[in-house]
Amino acid sequence: MSQARAAQHLGASQQWISQVERGIVAPTTDAIERLFAIFDLKVILDVEPTGTGLRALDEEIDEVRSLSDDDRLAVVDTFRRAFDELAPVPWVVSGRLGAFLQGAPLRVYRLDLAVAEPDLDRLAGVFESHQCDRWNESLLDYYGAPVHPRLPGPMRWLLGPNELRVEVADRLPASITVGVAGRYLPVRPLADIEVRDPGIATVMRRVRTRVIHS
Repeated sequence: MSQARAAQHLGASQQWISQVERGIVAPTTDAIERLFAIFDLKVILDVEPTGTGLRALDEEIDEVRSLSDDDRLAVVDTFRRAFDELAPVPWVVSGRLGAFLQGAPLRVYRLDLAVAEPDLDRLAGVFESHQCDRWNESLLDYYGAPVHPRLPGPMRWLLGPNELRVEVADRLPASITVGVAGRYLPVRPLADIEVRDPGIATVMRRVRTRVIHS
């Protein structure tokens, strides 16, 4: 569901919906329940333990939030070469980078992309032309594994200096466009990223909890 449609259903502004997604403002319980009801879902109260794990989450959130605009651009620029080399292939940014591009306070370790199954041969062409290595589970290294994504093996490659992980779907998922550093990147919406990555969902849940209790 788009932010515009969610805002219309709740009688709120699209900007408010965006701020809720990024953990900047806290929604009321009523708003949360009405939003989940759109998808025939209900809210269930959960708890999280305190201790080392929670402190690590807070450290990550605070560290990323303290980044300057230039630092944030530098994070995205880390993947500049990969974006250029993958230009022949349609893709959508997902994972931690996708969330980061939407303002989520997450450390970014690698590039996660969603690619449509019909485009895998084009992706293989990129890997072959740039002599990429695929993760070899037996050797625990990027070496000696068949590069073509249609062949068995982990969907992990080394593309220049970047680790790339690929999620294959029948067709490209819905995306939003994020402009950064002179590029316009198709990015999976934050809510969809959270559904697919429990680690990211945990961080964002902590972000929203902190807003509620601030």
